[in-house]
Amino acid sequence: MFYIYVYLDPRKLGHYCYHNICFIYEPFYIGKGQIKQYILYQRHLSHLKRIKSKKIDPFKNKLCRILKAGFSLLKKVLRV
Repeated sequence: MFYIYVYLDPRKLGHYCYHNICFIYEPFYIGKGQIKQYILYQRHLSHLKRIKSKKIDPFKNKLCRILKAGFSLLKKVLRV
């Protein structure tokens, strides 16, 4: 069993619709996590570890820019 999660950019308010799913902030990352034996693995939270790593990548840069702008990270978990 799987679930879909979406990271949203709270700096970019708008109306973002994809088929029958709508967001009020711009989605910038969509991922897939797994549920095993009724336990929700925290895949959607594992990306936050990147903020503390020394490795440079575009996703980490975006997360850091959102935090530096004074916003909290917005995540939406959609069960499929």
